[in-house]
Order: sequence, then C-alpha cells, then structure tokens
Amino acid sequence: MNKINKIKKNKGFVILIATLLGSLFLIIGAFIFNISLKEIKLSSGGRESQYAFYAADSGIECAMYWDSKNTFATSTGSGPAPANISCLEQNVVTNPGWVWNKIDVTSAETIFQVDIFPSDPNRDDCAIVKIMKNAPAGTINTIIESRGYNTCDVTNLRRVERGLRAMY
Repeated sequence: MNKINKIKKNKGFVILIATLLGSLFLIIGAFIFNISLKEIKLSSGGRESQYAFYAADSGIECAMYWDSKNTFATSTGSGPAPANISCLEQNVVTNPGWVWNKIDVTSAETIFQVDIFPSDPNRDDCAIVKIMKNAPAGTINTIIESRGYNTCDVTNLRRVERGLRAMY
C-alpha cells in the first residue's frame, strides 16, 4: 500500500516537467524565428539597395555616352533633344519623357527617366537623370546627377534611392 500512495503523489510531476520543457522550446524557437526574419529583411534591403545603385549607374553611363556626342543643349542651344537618344533599348525622349529647362543666359538642364529592365514585367527599376550644362569656360561645364530606384512606384514603402554625380 505504501508504494501505491507514493506513485499517486508523483503522478502530476511528469506533466509539469513536460509543460515547462515544451514552453522553453517554444520560446527558444520564437527567438530563432524572430532573428531569422530580421536577417531576411536585412538581406533583402541590401539587395534592393544594390538594384537602386545599378540603376543610377546605368542612368549616368547613358547620359555620359550621349553627352560625349554633344547631344544635350546649353542655354545657347535649341530646346528639346533629338528623338534618336536611346538607352537600354528604349527611346528616352518619348518614353517616359524628356524635360529641357533654360536656367539663365549661360546654363540649362535636361532631365529624363530611363527604365532599367523595360521588357521584364517583374522588375520596375528606373533612373532619373539630370544633366546641367554651363556655357562659360573655366568652370565645371557639365554636372550629371543620376538617381536610381529599385522601383518607380513612388507609393511603395520599400522604395530605395541611390545617387551618383559626375562633374567635368
């Protein structure tokens, strides 16, 4: 009889240990999941930043190529650029648009946007490029600023911008 009473007293102890160990493993698993989730967000942010940087680089390379052919007008030149300017297999004058502004007597700026992957429906990378030209000699005559984006959607909360500038 004494053995039976002893077994009845220890009966709930195993359930208590199992519940405590289960709770401990659940908490450890939740911490590991939280760390993994933060690492995934961090790595995807780095990837999106790289897309934006490469978009800016593509935009500035396009502008420097066409500037080497004396395509962009200063204030002394005519307004809009010729219709044959293309970057990444797209006409940047017509798609998505071209802006030419006369700043003053000696300077003007040209702004255009280029889509980085125009034929890929899964990618929306783009670059907005601004070319500022000054006519007087002895100063920096050209400033090209290219701002690359991982998405052209301005309402996207995960939009990343990276910029490059060339002056010569």
